Amino acid sequence: REINRFVSDVNSEQEPLLEQYKEEQQEEIVELVKTEIQLIDAIVDQTTNSNSEQITRTIMNAPIAANGVLVDPFLTDFINRVANGIADLIRKGYVNSYTTPQLIQELIGTRSLKFRDGFLNRVRNWNKAVVNTSVQHASSIAVREITRSLYERYLWVSVLDDRTTLICRSRNNNIYVYGEGPVPPAHI
Repeated sequence: REINRFVSDVNSEQEPLLEQYKEEQQEEIVELVKTEIQLIDAIVDQTTNSNSEQITRTIMNAPIAANGVLVDPFLTDFINRVANGIADLIRKGYVNSYTTPQLIQELIGTRSLKFRDGFLNRVRNWNKAVVNTSVQHASSIAVREITRSLYERYLWVSVLDDRTTLICRSRNNNIYVYGEGPVPPAHI
């Protein structure tokens, strides 16, 4: 009982922080849309008369191509993974009678592995994937919505390096018709 009360207290403390994270990510999407509109207007040397609020609604209501999930549930899933992971770590420490240093080590990892083995590193990696996927989703929809009135087709451009996936390599430099071809992100 005592551990459940403690976990509940921890969840109560972290909930506002995680919700703030979600709100900040959504605000970043709104700012990204405005920047994309300005950038494309400057590139084509004309005003596209794009509606940033409408584009933002489209982004928030369109499934992410990589997983079919909407942005809000995608961010919520990340928040839940973090909250549940912390709660599980606390319970694991309780059940296994971890000392405070052992629990901290589970949280941050070991110096010998450069702290890559701790829970916080997993959170950092999840966060990176969530942010990159959300930004790519927002950017691709914003560009599509802004440029589809100017062009009939789009060029898929992948960053080619030693980490580029096969699907992105196969789509690189392919030309697609708006509304008929695949859209980024292709994966998380």
